Amino acid sequence: MPRLRSLLTLTNVFRIILLIICVQAIGYLRDEKPPWKSAWGRHKAEGVDPSFREHVATGLWYGAVARVGIAGALLLLSLGWRRTICPSDAPNLLTAARSEVSPSPFVFYSLLGAILAGALAMRVPRMTHSFWGDEADAMATYVHGMYKPLKKKDRQGPVYFEGAIWPQTFFSARHGPNNHVLFSATSRLCLEAWRKVTNRKDTEFTEWVARLPSLTGGLVSLAGLALLLRRWGVPWLGLLATLFMALHPWHVRYSAEARGYALALAFYPFLLLALSHALDRGRWRAWLTFGLLEFLIMYSWAGMAYAMALLNLTALGMMIFQVGRVQQVVRWITVNLAAAMLFISLYAPHVPQIAEAHERLQWLRGLPMDAVWFHNLVAEFFTGIPYHLQIARNPGEISWESLLQTSPVLTYAGFGLIILSFLAGLVGLWRWHRQRALLIFSTFAAVVLCTVHFKFGIKDELRSWYLIFALPATSITVAFGLYLLGRSLSRIFRAQQVALTAGVTVSLLLVATASLWAMNWSQMHLPFEDYRGVLAASREQHESFSPKSTSNVLMCWLWRYSAVYDPRGEIQVRSGPGLRAKMEEIKSQQGELYMVVGFRTLAESSNAEIIAMVEDPALFEKVRLFPSRQSIQMMELYRMR
Repeated sequence: MPRLRSLLTLTNVFRIILLIICVQAIGYLRDEKPPWKSAWGRHKAEGVDPSFREHVATGLWYGAVARVGIAGALLLLSLGWRRTICPSDAPNLLTAARSEVSPSPFVFYSLLGAILAGALAMRVPRMTHSFWGDEADAMATYVHGMYKPLKKKDRQGPVYFEGAIWPQTFFSARHGPNNHVLFSATSRLCLEAWRKVTNRKDTEFTEWVARLPSLTGGLVSLAGLALLLRRWGVPWLGLLATLFMALHPWHVRYSAEARGYALALAFYPFLLLALSHALDRGRWRAWLTFGLLEFLIMYSWAGMAYAMALLNLTALGMMIFQVGRVQQVVRWITVNLAAAMLFISLYAPHVPQIAEAHERLQWLRGLPMDAVWFHNLVAEFFTGIPYHLQIARNPGEISWESLLQTSPVLTYAGFGLIILSFLAGLVGLWRWHRQRALLIFSTFAAVVLCTVHFKFGIKDELRSWYLIFALPATSITVAFGLYLLGRSLSRIFRAQQVALTAGVTVSLLLVATASLWAMNWSQMHLPFEDYRGVLAASREQHESFSPKSTSNVLMCWLWRYSAVYDPRGEIQVRSGPGLRAKMEEIKSQQGELYMVVGFRTLAESSNAEIIAMVEDPALFEKVRLFPSRQSIQMMELYRMR
């Protein structure tokens, strides 16, 4: 028995687990056909789109191949696993920096609680807004499901509900890489719990319940940022950075939106903290925590890959110059391979679907990546507000150009201060602690990598919010810059008191965030894409939704549409003759016809005849304009006379 106990070490237990994983994956590969011999390969060769199950089977097969390779590599690597040895020349990421005055725990957590309470108050109004296009697509495909016509050619007739199944929640990527899996799973659990508690039908949903994981993730990301900087020895700057991030329009939006960005941000500060522990102390526990958080971040939103790649390269660079670097590098490789094995196994079924969606949805490719795109990208990175005004007739649109006209002093002062603080913060971070600065700067290198990849590799529009992974690093940098500017101003006026420096710094922050308030106020009160409002002003004026009945209200949608809200909507009316035919049809039935025009600039260039018809007062009356902060999502509702 003593001999057996000596063999059952933790290292050997992990080796046994890896061996089981390897054997199981080999057995799976032996039992299943490879993709090129399966129905998936046959359908691809015939030019037929494979089914969802065929895509999943293909992805799982490649996932098993990855498990065999990675588990085998880990078994070989396990020969180099040794007991924990703290590096003698660690980068001291956890050594507290000297601070003139540090808040007591009571003061720190009280202020953090106040920031979180304020952030919650700003986000709660957004929770009940209508889903916009991306949210609605994800809810219909991965989380909830949607009604569909019983007969495909009779969209006005009876409809039936087709709920999303759990395999779709975890493995579907029908619309491309927009299934943020961890969010989809937790959102679905929230909806199912809500229906059970309130005795609702399986067909019912409500926006605020579906968005709860994002709200929770957003608040945790704020708390995590403050705790990270407190652990790094600068608690006041932690609160300052948290306050800036809480007021940044990107965070206000995506911590109350049914997407996975906020969950990814929630894990990021703790990832940096785990990496700090791992680099400083080299313990397995810290490295394993780092690997687990890497997986959770990627499973929340795979777009974090750019930040993860550059952060790991930076960590590797730090380890190379350490004494005992071999053991550190072995552990770093081990946890990264383990995280990759788990992620690839679960995400591989998405890959063939993403490739198919990329080919199928070529017509949905984004706007050109020109000077206008670049200006908006840079402006939104710092302020969450685009630079250029798209359509002047859209009253909900907010841009630097419009704000510079309505409130030039505040806008110039606020936006200029944010950018100046960022630049000063880069210098301040480097002087304060170079190793920590490198961890932060790696995120900005990831921004450059992501932009170049989209511009010259993918050759599809990089949406500005894809850079949200840099928001915590930006907030830290701006906070450092604000502190340096506040301290410099205090010295200019020969005021050395800490309280005065803090007062000047907070005043600068208030000026900076006040310039963002117009966007935040709009986000709190104006839905991004108001499908509920459109239906309330049209179909619901004449009839209530009944799945078994036939509708006498025809809703035609041009370039904006969501089946989650209007399963009977008609989206094939793209020409003047087509609209006239629908008008004659509905007149013969003595029904009602509404035309919803979205993406106005595209409609005017591609559907000029329809625009001329709906603007003709003899044919249509304009019911209402539904503004949006982006003109693509603006919708105009017309009713046939």
